[in-house]
Amino acid sequence: AESLALEEISDQEVSNLFFSVGNKLDITQIDKFYTETFAHLYSHRHEVEELWIQQGDNRLVDVSWPVLKYISALHWAQLPTSTWGQKELLDLGAFGVALTRHQLAQIPATAFRSVSTMQNFFSDRLTLGQLYVIFDKINEGATESFTLPTHLYPCLHSSLLNGAETADKMRISTSVVDFVKASNKFTPAQVAAYLDHLGADLWSLDNLAQVLQYNPSLLGYVDTEDFVSHLEDLLKAIWNSGRDKFPQILIELRNLPRRLLHAWLLQTVIDEDGNLLVDVLLDKSESSDYYERISSSSSAASIALPGLCCDLIDKIPVDRLMEVLSVYRATLPGEVIPSNARMCFVSAIRQYLRTKAASVSLQVTSEVELLSFLSSSDIRAVGGELLLSWGGDVLANIPHPEVSYEILIKIGEEYPHLFFHNGVLPADVKVLAEQFFKLLKRKNKGVVDMGVLKKLGSFLPYLESRLSVSSSMVKDVITSVFTDPLQKAVCLCQEQRKKLGDLILKGFGEPDKWGSDDLVQLGDLLVTLDESDLFKVKPEVLRKALPTLVKTSVYSRVKLAEVRGYVDPQLYYVACDKWLETDTEHGEEKLSTAWERLARWYISGASLITSSLPTSTPRPRLEEARKKREAAEEQLTASQELMQLPYVESSYRKVIEILTEQIPTKLSSEKIDSSLKILKKNRQILSDIAASVIGVSSVKSAESVDKIVSQIQNSQLPESHKQLLRYVSLVTQANIVTELSRIFSLTAHDVGLTDEEFARLQVLGFHNLDLSPEILKARFLSRFGHAVASSVLSRRKRETVEDVDFMKLHDKVMELLMEKFKDLTPAQQESSKKITNSQELIGNGTLSLLGLDPTTMRLSEANVLKTIEDKKKAGLTQDQEDGIVLIARDAQIRLVQELSDLMSLTAGDLGLDQDTFDNIKALETFKETELFMSTAVYDFTATPTANPLAGDGQTGVTVTGPAETSTEPSIDVLIDKEGKFFHSLFNEIPKLSDVKVTCDMIRTCGSSASMLNQADLHAMDAQEVKDCMEDFGMLEYSMEKAEELWPELKAKLLGDDSSAQFSPGDTVLLHNLLTVVARHDLDLLDMTAANIDAVSVLGRVSNLSPAEMAPVMVRYLESKETKVLSELELKSLGRLLCGMTEHDWDTQNKDKLVSAATSIAMAQCKVPGSEVEGALKIMFSGLEGRVGDLGWLTLYAVDMAQVDFRELSSDITQNMLDVSQYSADSLMSMNPQAASMVSVELVGQLDDTDKLTALAASTGEDPVLRRELTARLVDLLGQFPPPLHPPTTTTPPETTTKDDNSSSTLSAVLILVLAAVLTNFYL
Repeated sequence: AESLALEEISDQEVSNLFFSVGNKLDITQIDKFYTETFAHLYSHRHEVEELWIQQGDNRLVDVSWPVLKYISALHWAQLPTSTWGQKELLDLGAFGVALTRHQLAQIPATAFRSVSTMQNFFSDRLTLGQLYVIFDKINEGATESFTLPTHLYPCLHSSLLNGAETADKMRISTSVVDFVKASNKFTPAQVAAYLDHLGADLWSLDNLAQVLQYNPSLLGYVDTEDFVSHLEDLLKAIWNSGRDKFPQILIELRNLPRRLLHAWLLQTVIDEDGNLLVDVLLDKSESSDYYERISSSSSAASIALPGLCCDLIDKIPVDRLMEVLSVYRATLPGEVIPSNARMCFVSAIRQYLRTKAASVSLQVTSEVELLSFLSSSDIRAVGGELLLSWGGDVLANIPHPEVSYEILIKIGEEYPHLFFHNGVLPADVKVLAEQFFKLLKRKNKGVVDMGVLKKLGSFLPYLESRLSVSSSMVKDVITSVFTDPLQKAVCLCQEQRKKLGDLILKGFGEPDKWGSDDLVQLGDLLVTLDESDLFKVKPEVLRKALPTLVKTSVYSRVKLAEVRGYVDPQLYYVACDKWLETDTEHGEEKLSTAWERLARWYISGASLITSSLPTSTPRPRLEEARKKREAAEEQLTASQELMQLPYVESSYRKVIEILTEQIPTKLSSEKIDSSLKILKKNRQILSDIAASVIGVSSVKSAESVDKIVSQIQNSQLPESHKQLLRYVSLVTQANIVTELSRIFSLTAHDVGLTDEEFARLQVLGFHNLDLSPEILKARFLSRFGHAVASSVLSRRKRETVEDVDFMKLHDKVMELLMEKFKDLTPAQQESSKKITNSQELIGNGTLSLLGLDPTTMRLSEANVLKTIEDKKKAGLTQDQEDGIVLIARDAQIRLVQELSDLMSLTAGDLGLDQDTFDNIKALETFKETELFMSTAVYDFTATPTANPLAGDGQTGVTVTGPAETSTEPSIDVLIDKEGKFFHSLFNEIPKLSDVKVTCDMIRTCGSSASMLNQADLHAMDAQEVKDCMEDFGMLEYSMEKAEELWPELKAKLLGDDSSAQFSPGDTVLLHNLLTVVARHDLDLLDMTAANIDAVSVLGRVSNLSPAEMAPVMVRYLESKETKVLSELELKSLGRLLCGMTEHDWDTQNKDKLVSAATSIAMAQCKVPGSEVEGALKIMFSGLEGRVGDLGWLTLYAVDMAQVDFRELSSDITQNMLDVSQYSADSLMSMNPQAASMVSVELVGQLDDTDKLTALAASTGEDPVLRRELTARLVDLLGQFPPPLHPPTTTTPPETTTKDDNSSSTLSAVLILVLAAVLTNFYL
C-alpha cells in the first residue's frame, strides 16, 4: 500500500493501479487507501462497481468478503434502511450486495418499484437469500404489471418454469440464455421443470451454445440415449463457441456424469468388429495444438476420456496401453481414478508386463518380479495412483532397486489424499517412506541434502528417521515440497503431526517472528502446531494472511469421492480420519480435532479483520476521516519537533526582556492586562501538571507555585517526569512567545529568530487558551503520550530477559496463587490488592500513553478496554500500539515479582533457572506510569455511573459520578477477570471463547466456519445467526458436526416460537442442514406438494437412513390428494423416494417411473431391503441400460448373472440382500470401492469358503472388511491355516521370494490367494 502512495503519479494512474490490485489488499490497506491516499476514488465508484461486483458471465473477480463489504458500505445512504426510498436504491446500485437479508427486508416495498428497470442494481454476487427478499419486495410494491429482472428467475416457482401456471403481473422473458444463467441457482425441481419446458429445443445449436457457456451441468440430467442421439449437435455447439471459450467448456464437459462420457466413447471409438480405435480415442493428428486437433476430429472422443470403463479398457491393445494411460490420467477432473477403472487398468498393466516378460523368454512367479519389468517411461505413464494399488508389501519388496526408486519417486509426486483410495494403509506408507529415504541416501553417498528431501515429496511427513539438517534447509524443503494446497493437507496421526510441527518450528523459527508470507506458505500444514504456537503469531500477520489461508484450506472445502465405506463424496478431514483408523490408538487425538483447532484459530483471526468493517452506524465521510488523520499526524509531528528545538527558551527570554523594558513607558494598560493574562494562564497550566507530578493538589497562589518549584528542584524525579515537565514548559513558552509577539507586533528579528524559525514556533503551541484547564491539560498529555510511548519502548528494549514468555509465567503464578490462597496468612491474602494495583497501573499508564488524562477518571476495566479500542480505531502510532503491550508486560512482571515474594516461590516452582529468576526480579517496571498514581483511581469491581468518553470525545475525558460500590470479589473471580483483561490488552490474537462470533466473521472464514462449536453459536446474537442462515446452510459438515450445531441454530433462528415453520425460501437456504432438520424437527418443514421446490433440495442433500426417510416421504405423500407422483416429482424428489414403501412404489405409474429412471438412479438410494424388493422388480424389470446408467436400479431391472461385477457401483452393493446368490467369480471381480459397501452382516451370514475368499480378494483394500473376512474364514476352517496370517508390514529385505497366484480363476489354491490378498497383494 505504501508503495502506491507516490507523489509523482497522477490520480488516474493511481486509480488504474488500484483497480488492478486493490481486490487483493488487506482490509487495513483498503481502509488506508480509501481514507487517505485514494480518497479521490470515491468519485470512481462506477469503475469499482463494474470491475469488482457486476462483472458477469460467471467471471467474478476474487474479492474477499471484508473488502467487498467495506467498499459497498461506503456507498450506502447515510440513513437507516427502513427510511430508504427509490432514490437511495438508485444511488446504491450494485453496492447492495453487502446488505443482509434483514437490512433488505427493512427497506419499504415502495422503494423497489423502479428496481425492475435498474439493471445496475443486480449482479451475480447477490445470493439466493438476497434475491428471495428482493423478489418479494418487488411483488409487494408492484401496482401494475412489470418485467421481472432476469437475476430473479431463481425465485420463480417450478410451476411457472414449465408453464403449468401463469405469471400474474410479472412479464417473464422467453430468452433461453436468461434461464440458463439463472439455472445455476435452481433447485432440482426447478431444473426438472425448465428442462421439461425446453424439451427438444435444448438441442438446438444456439441453445446448446448457451448451455455450454453458462451451465453445462444441465446436460447431466438428460437420458443417456437422448445424449447420444444428439452428440453431433453437441460437437457443433462446441466448435461454434470458439477457441476462447473452449478451455472452460472442456473442463465442464469432463465433469459430466461418467455414463454420458462412456456412451460418447461407445458411440465413436469402436469399429464394426468391436475393436477400440486408439487413434480416434486420443484424437491423434500431426498438429500439436489440442484445439486444432480436436476441432478437426469427427468425434472429439478425447474430451470424453474420463468415461473409460472396464469394457473399453479391456479392448486397449497391449502395445498402446501406456500411451492411453498417460493421456487418460491427465484428463481426470477429480484427480482420483474411479475404483472400477483403476482395477481394470491394473489388470491391463499386469497383462502388459507379462507380455513384456514373455518377449524375453522370462517366467514371472510373483507380483514383485512382475513390477520389475516397468521401464522409466512406463512408470511415468502408469502414475503413482495405479502403482499404489499393488499395496505396501508388494511395493516395498520390488527386487530391482532402480525400478523401486523410480516407482517411489512417482508416488512421492502425487497428492497425499491418493493414499486414502488405495491398497496402502498408514503403516505401509511409513515403510515405503523409510525405504525411499534409504535409497535416496545411498544414491547420494549417505548425504542428506536438499535434493534428497525434496524427492521424498508426499512421503516426507511419514518419515520416522531423525533428520539432522539446518533450519534454513528445512524451510527451503517445506516451501519447495508443499507448494499446492492439496499437498499441504497432510493426513497424519498425532505423533507424526507433532514431528512435522517440530520440523516446521525448526525451519521457520518461533511463530511470533513469522510474517504473513510464512503463514501463506504453510497453509494447512499449520494443523501440525499446537494451540500455544498458533497464538504466538502476531495479529497483523494473521490478519493479512487470513483471506488466502481460508480460501486455499482443504480440510473442510474439498470433498473426495471413492472413500471406502461411503457412497457419497466425503469431506477431506472425514476421509482422512477414516484412513487413519488403523494407525490411531485409543484416546489419541484425531486429525479432525487438530483441524477444528486450526479452523477456530482462523475464525479468531477473522475478528481482527471484521473489527475494521463498518457497523450499522454510517461511517464518516472519507474527507472528514482523512482530515482527522492528517490533524493527528500533524499533532504528533509537532510534539516530536518541539522537544528538539533549541531556540524556544532563548526566544522566550528575549520576549520577556522586551516586555519588561516596555511596561514602564510604552505599553497601554490594555496591552499590559492582556500580557499578564497570557502569562498567568500558561503558568497555571504548568503548575497544575507539576502538581500532578509530585502528587499534590492543584494550586492557585504564587506562594504555592513557588513551593511546587522548590519541591521539584529538591526531589529525585524519574526522567520521564522531568521530560513531561520540560515538554509542558516548552509548550507554554512557545505559547507566550507567539501571543506576546502578536500583541507587541514583534518580528522574527526582534526575538532573535530567523523568519523560518519564527514561523515554525508559531504553529507548535496551543493558542486557544479559553478552553477549560482540564481540556488543556488533557491536550498536553495527548501530545506527550507519544513521548511516553517512545520512552516505554526505549526502556523495554534495554531492560528485558530473553527467552521468557511472561504471559505463561504470569499464568503460572496465578495458578499457584489459586492453589495456595486458602493456606496463606491473612496478610498474605492481601494479594488481591496487588492484582488490583497492577490493573490501576495498566489503566493509568495506557491512558496516559494514549494522550488521555487519567487523573480525571474513575473507570472499570471494561471502560479502559473500550477507551483503548476507540483510540485504536481513530488511529495509533506503532509506538503507542507497542507501548500498550509493554505496559501490560510491566504489570505481569510486577505481579510475578510481588506474588513470588508473597508466596515464597522459588525459581523451580516457576520452571526457571535461578539466573533468569533473579533477572526478572531485578527488572524495574512502570517508570513512566507511576507519576499518575496519586490522582487516578480505577475500580475494577464496579461500573461507572457515566460514560467515560465525555466531552468532545477526543481529549477531555471525565466521569461525572462516583463509582458504585460492590462486594469484594473472590480470588478466583478476580484472577479470571484479571487474566482476560491482560489478554485483551495485549496485541494478541483473541481466543474464540473470548470473542462473540458475527456473521461477518463467518463469511470471512468460508469453509473453516463449519468447525464452530455449540458454545460459539450459543454466544452469538440471534440476529447475527439469522443474517448468516444462508451461510450456515451452504457450509459442509460432517454428520457429527451438523448434529452438534443444529440445536443452537434452531434456538437462535426460531426462538421460543413453538408453532414456527420455515418458509419455502428459508428451507432452500438451510440446504446442507436439512438432513438434521428432517431427522429431529420435521414439523419445521413444509412437506407439501405445493412446496416441491424446497422439498427437492432435501431430496438432493439428504443422507437419512431408510428408516429415517420413511416418515419424511409419508408426510409428503399425505399432502397430496393421490399418492401417485407426477413425472416432475419423480425427477425432483431425489433421495426422498428412497423412503417409499412397497405400497407407495406399487401405486406409481410405471411409464412415468421408466421415463424418470435416470433421475431416480442418480438418487443412489439405499432402500429398506426386502420390504420393497418385489415392488421395485415389478416396476423396473426389463428397463434397458448399462450398469452405469441404471445405478442402484440395476438390482431390480436386469438379471445380475449377466452383469459385469467389475462395473458395480457402491450404491448397488449397499442394497445387496444376499451375496451368497452370486458366483465366486463375480464376487472376486467386484471393484474395491463397491466391495467396501457390502455389509458386515452379510459376511457373517456367508458360509461358503470359496465365496468368502473371493470376497476377500475384492475387499482387500478395506481393513475393516478384511478383518471380518479373516475372522469368518478362521471360524469356518477351525484354524488359522498357513500361510494365512494377519496383515503385517515390516522392513523389506533387499530381495523377495514371495509368490503370487496370477490365475484369474478359482481353484484349490484359493487359500493361497487369500493369503496374498490379506497381506496387501492386489489381484
